[in-house]
Amino acid sequence: MHFRALAVCTAACPLALTGLPGSSRAEDYAFKVFCNGSPVGYHHVHVQHDGGETDVDIDADIDVTLAGLDIYRYRHRSHEVWRDGKLTALRSETDDDGDSQSVLVHPGADGMLVVESSQGSREVPPDTVPTSLWNPEVLGRRELLDTESGKTLKVETAQLADGRYQMSGDLSLLVDYRSGHWDGLHFRYFGSKVDFRPDQPMVLGAP
Repeated sequence: MHFRALAVCTAACPLALTGLPGSSRAEDYAFKVFCNGSPVGYHHVHVQHDGGETDVDIDADIDVTLAGLDIYRYRHRSHEVWRDGKLTALRSETDDDGDSQSVLVHPGADGMLVVESSQGSREVPPDTVPTSLWNPEVLGRRELLDTESGKTLKVETAQLADGRYQMSGDLSLLVDYRSGHWDGLHFRYFGSKVDFRPDQPMVLGAP
């Protein structure tokens, strides 16, 4: 089973990237991951705002077993840095059942961002948004930077009833924003139903 979409996880309200000068606050998102109704892991996100800078740490562990045997293992760690509402740096490490990938994003020449991955090195626009759902800007973008592979993904997003959004194209996801923040994720892969369910209410507060 392939969990590429697991890298796509996290969301907050539009003011998340625009802290007041001198202000400092944190947001925490904790999800349990289920496959066909059985718990298989977790996905955690910590968002730290400090004035005009936002740091994001994402941590996901997935272990699928069958009859007591390990049949799938997924690990993802990433760190993002945003300044004044724009991504300035990203580093991710992913182990997708033995397939290891890494992505590094840093400032380049002429205001562009440089993306380094197993695909090589390339430049992307300075307003590039990664596939991390903590940032609601993903809902309005037709291109997103895949935090697992470093590729640019083409997507379309349609708003449904009840605070849900359907993403299609290179991603096929049903995303919940029912509370005004990201609070769920659902998708299928080869007949398996995968759900991200809140492990606890989203926490807003001081660091």
